[in-house]
Amino acid sequence: MRAVSFPEVTVTVVVRPEPGQWNTEGAEMATIDEGGPVRRLRVVRQTGESVEAQPSRPASEPVPTLAEIWHRHIEPSMRLRRSARTIEADREALRRWSCEIPGPTEQNPRTTSPGVLCPGVLPVDQIDDAVVDAFCRHWLAQGKSAGTVNKWLKTIKKCLRAAHRAGLIPSVPRVEPLPVPRTRPPFATLDDVDRLYRAADAADWPSIGPRAPADFWRTILVGCWTYGFRTQDLVAYRTRADEGLLWSSVRFDPVCPDPRVTLTHEQGWLDYVPKKTSRTRGERVLLPISTVFRRHLELWNGLDDRRVLPNGRSKKSFAAAWQAICKAAGLAGQVGLSPINDASSQVRSIRKGCANNWQQVAPGKLAQWVIGDAPVGTTDTYYINTLPQIVEWIDRIPIPEAFSAGP
Repeated sequence: MRAVSFPEVTVTVVVRPEPGQWNTEGAEMATIDEGGPVRRLRVVRQTGESVEAQPSRPASEPVPTLAEIWHRHIEPSMRLRRSARTIEADREALRRWSCEIPGPTEQNPRTTSPGVLCPGVLPVDQIDDAVVDAFCRHWLAQGKSAGTVNKWLKTIKKCLRAAHRAGLIPSVPRVEPLPVPRTRPPFATLDDVDRLYRAADAADWPSIGPRAPADFWRTILVGCWTYGFRTQDLVAYRTRADEGLLWSSVRFDPVCPDPRVTLTHEQGWLDYVPKKTSRTRGERVLLPISTVFRRHLELWNGLDDRRVLPNGRSKKSFAAAWQAICKAAGLAGQVGLSPINDASSQVRSIRKGCANNWQQVAPGKLAQWVIGDAPVGTTDTYYINTLPQIVEWIDRIPIPEAFSAGP
């Protein structure tokens, strides 16, 4: 901190300057000579003899909007570390932020028409608690869940923090998450998966070489029930980079591929990095292959050099085939492969069913490791080796009777 002289008063600068960030603006200015160019500060708040100052901007340079902050300060680093889906989620939040909404007051001077507010056009230094509250109220009134609005608020707060770090705002407005009611997660049962497996003949997509569509869907059901695969880690059906499970992640060699572990398993190993966390944690998931899943994997051996399930990419065909199976099983609209992030949804998730199936019969926290979720703490991450226990239980967890009648 440095003492600075104003006319008739001596004040103290609280915010420290950073090279290249200080410009001229405002009526009240403080100058600091640090042996280099003279730098100027814009006074933000003055209490008695204490002054807080922040980097000033040239009058000719407009203060950026929230979207401009994201593109300038956040997007470049996200492209290196985050998935395309995470980046698109941020873009969706900014699209919602750019919609016209009822203003926080009946007459709002910052809007194009009385009572209407468009947060997307506001300079970041004009965003306050009232604007954020109006944004939340609008989308809740439009039927969006509190959980969905909270996801958008994370992006908004991330942009405001970036603006604060860049010296564009003196502090970050209050952005508190909305309360979300906690509900017991609906999960698929053993009977659900048994009925779906038996009804797989109802699917007419995809046809891959000599394999029937039913073989494709039964392989997916066995994988999801045994390991809780996220869909993108097992099968690729969208027209983008996801490739599903690769043969390079399947090891039929009984010797554990991790040289630090002296362990063998007759059916081999799965060794992959979950797509969702590949750019953040990048932690590999190493699991033994179950006897039933090995039999289903063998169906696809030799059909493609890279992808285990080399189906064509069509989200529409994928959804239609799944719906046909659910309808034939008497479970139309009731069961999904992956969880739906909506507290009001009653669709039973097979991934959640897998986690509950492991949790009910296997000791400790094996379910968390099997489904590729994050470790819960330092001890679980660095001290506990759960792999021998998973090998012991992989063929002992309850499976649908129909699995045994498969290949």
